[in-house]
Amino acid sequence: MDPSLAIAPDGTPYVAWLDCSGGDWEIYLRRWNGSSWETVGSGSASGGGVSDNAGGSFNPSLAIAPDGSVYLAWEDITYGAGEIYVLRWDGSSWQTVGSDSASGGGISNTANGSWVPSLAIAPDGMPWVAWEDHSRWNAEIYIRRWSGSSWETVGSGSASGAGISNSNGESYDPSLAIGPDGSAFVAWEDNSDGDQEIYVRRWNGSSWEEAGPESASWGGISHNIGASRLPTLAAAPDGSVYIAWQDRSSGENEIYVLRWDGSFWQEVGAGSASEGGVSDNAVASWLPSLALDSDGTPYVSWEDHGSWNAEIYIRSWNGSSWETVGAGSASGSGISGNAGLSVDPSLAIGPNGTPYIAWEDDTHDSWEIYVKRYAR
Repeated sequence: MDPSLAIAPDGTPYVAWLDCSGGDWEIYLRRWNGSSWETVGSGSASGGGVSDNAGGSFNPSLAIAPDGSVYLAWEDITYGAGEIYVLRWDGSSWQTVGSDSASGGGISNTANGSWVPSLAIAPDGMPWVAWEDHSRWNAEIYIRRWSGSSWETVGSGSASGAGISNSNGESYDPSLAIGPDGSAFVAWEDNSDGDQEIYVRRWNGSSWEEAGPESASWGGISHNIGASRLPTLAAAPDGSVYIAWQDRSSGENEIYVLRWDGSFWQEVGAGSASEGGVSDNAVASWLPSLALDSDGTPYVSWEDHGSWNAEIYIRSWNGSSWETVGAGSASGSGISGNAGLSVDPSLAIGPNGTPYIAWEDDTHDSWEIYVKRYAR
């Protein structure tokens, strides 16, 4: 379950997921070598997998550096309520990123639960990780980055106290993206105003500031009457930032999208963040995954629920409208097209512009990880 897909600079797809085949929840990983899905190190998709410890390992987040280094973060409960662990593939084995990055308190090392990591790589090749932390009376968003020698805070207090969210409510499900100039954006869902809204802050080099008016207060960037949840961010080569989330303002969950133009969050086509959004159908649309190709074109995938089934849908923005990616990619049986439930997509775009999607699927009576790519 819970796949995380990333594409290396040479076009190699990697997929990490949560698996209980070995008797405990562990993190497994495979990559496509052009003819088969192979393990990445001995036992990366069997037994204890990559995590290989005595406790439950959950919520993998996978990212690949410009030099091809593979980083994997996850939430681990081996030593208590939950800590954030990180490993790196050095080409021959999985290595810690600093001492104890995948044991004890990990990189979070807080008193209570640290959950749901979001991992991103900066232009200099250094990994950053954001997560939700439950060390205070409410959940806050924390973040650290690897300096090359230690996991450091990003601004004073970014991984303690009120973190970077610093809200009066609960702050959940962070998504982290880093632009080509090194600017970092973190989005999350927040209920400070009594309803779930999407909040965003950006790192300006010295502090975490709001990205536009009230982007991390009041109604946030969603600012509507329905529950706005599960944001996913991506940064374009030109520095613009896109965000997608699931929203219930129209009475049923739909997928909404906005773009940061440097000053404000703007719709990407009329109605991309109101009424039916980019999904725009009669049934529930959940769990968006957002990715950009090398020219900044946004793609959004999600799980869509018909009368009895769930399928994986996808659309892309062509500059004037949200179009299907191949015939029927956002209607009927979508791109999954099978008899079982197809849920929780993870989307990535290869360096040649090829979209890949991984998802979890129960067509054959047990949840498995499926992957497809778009044949242009």
